[in-house]
Amino acid sequence: MDTYRYDPPSIGSKGRLLVLDSHVDPLRRTGEAAQHDPGRHKNMTARIQSSNAAFTFFGTYSQREGLEDSAVYCTSLPAQSSPCSATGRRPSSGGQPYTTRVVHADGTPAGEFYGQELNGHKLGTGNPGDEGKALGVQLRLVAPLPGNMGAIVEVTSAKK
Repeated sequence: MDTYRYDPPSIGSKGRLLVLDSHVDPLRRTGEAAQHDPGRHKNMTARIQSSNAAFTFFGTYSQREGLEDSAVYCTSLPAQSSPCSATGRRPSSGGQPYTTRVVHADGTPAGEFYGQELNGHKLGTGNPGDEGKALGVQLRLVAPLPGNMGAIVEVTSAKK
């Protein structure tokens, strides 16, 4: 088991990736690669997880990821579209603690564990909005800068 996935400042499905993520569910190994992955959740490494985190106008590229030290057991990942906006689900208002998302090995919500504590973290949906703690900030990509060197971003502040 990769214990670093549970180290601060973040714990969760995408390991040490701590950003406003456009695709919150982790990329997982499938097929033969999943069968040979000793990890329980079959999640790919943080390096691959970061490939679909950015908000873009064009989405992601298709890629192929193999288990470390193996070119045989690989998973092909199709290109993904990228949302051009983010709602204020995260972060929480005033930095209030909120639940840590918990799922089953297949990625489905593990509701039977909601409310339980694990290493000082209360388990739940991971969405502060579910607890009335959402900050409410909204971000929207308006236009790319020349050469895709950046973007004009519209920020709508919290209404509270």
